[in-house]
Amino acid sequence: MTPIDLKQIQGYMFQTGSNHPAVKIIKRFLNSSPNTPTDNLKADNLFDAATKKSLTDFQRNKGLNPTGKMNTKTWFAIGAEMDSISINLVSITDQTVRELL
Repeated sequence: MTPIDLKQIQGYMFQTGSNHPAVKIIKRFLNSSPNTPTDNLKADNLFDAATKKSLTDFQRNKGLNPTGKMNTKTWFAIGAEMDSISINLVSITDQTVRELL
């Protein structure tokens, strides 16, 4: 199985209370990003208050509107950062994305 392109899950919008497997990807990214404090978010499917805080910090540091919600501009900022740094999010495969959809 080959790793998937982030664009395949970029349409998802998440906020506090969302519970979805793609949230785990967001949390692992935030744990690895130099644009967020080291929050050591639990890599689970729940978009909780700690995730919102970390995402708000990321948005602020990237010059985005700090809403604490996953939106299109935030997905694009994550994609750009992933292109510029080497991080190990999870083993994301085409099958994993099909399961998310």
